[in-house]
Amino acid sequence: MLVIMNNDCSGQSIAETLPDEAWQFYDAAVTIGRDGRLRRPRVAPHLYVANVAGKGRGVFCEVSIAAHEVIEIAPVVVLSPDEIEHVRKTRLKEYYFEFWDTYCLAFGVASLFNSSQIPGEILDLTVVRNDVLARSDGAGARFAKALTGAWYEVLAQMSATGPAGDKVLTAIAEGQQDTLASYREQLSTTKMFYTPRSAIDFGASTDMKQKMALVRQFVFEHGLLGNNTKSVDDVAIKYPDGTVQGKPDRVRLTFDHSYMGLAAQGKL
Repeated sequence: MLVIMNNDCSGQSIAETLPDEAWQFYDAAVTIGRDGRLRRPRVAPHLYVANVAGKGRGVFCEVSIAAHEVIEIAPVVVLSPDEIEHVRKTRLKEYYFEFWDTYCLAFGVASLFNSSQIPGEILDLTVVRNDVLARSDGAGARFAKALTGAWYEVLAQMSATGPAGDKVLTAIAEGQQDTLASYREQLSTTKMFYTPRSAIDFGASTDMKQKMALVRQFVFEHGLLGNNTKSVDDVAIKYPDGTVQGKPDRVRLTFDHSYMGLAAQGKL
């Protein structure tokens, strides 16, 4: 079985989309109970399936999910190394799960989770409160510089070629009870910004703003901002160039590239 849980310590709700062929698979995954009625695979509490304009059907949650809360315990078919090589040549390559050195196809609602259709809309960020960064004793700024410097130091080691890079990636893989080959595969499906300049360029792009506009509209329409949020503009986003999506007096998320800029200039 496969246990699906929320690993995001922010406790935010989830949202995934899937193409029609995956939904057809889900439609087919029905069973006939002893009472003669058709039954779909069990959907976890608070989850529901809905259409997303231009995306397809998706799995949504109507409440916030606590970090490490179990969402689904799904039956799986475990695949051998030879079988997974075949799967990777088919459309199922977007739907298998990998944990340690094991591969599997999951059934139930777990089979619907796939974020490959929404590139750039799920970002791994370091989020710090503005009042922490602005501490009068300078501790917040020192913390930000130290964290940024450490981050790009590790990324530089990870992206190194030859034995040096392999050594670092092997250590990371072993730390999560994984193999080097498996960890490399994970990295191959993740867009990594190995240099501060590449992250700054993406953060300053029009594409970034467009993605965030989609995300904020999505979370508002699905009630993920709370019942007291009456307009999508009530939760605004501010960008490094000073532009704001939403009401200027309601900025709740600020993208700040200043520390990455210092890293790019070697001034941390």
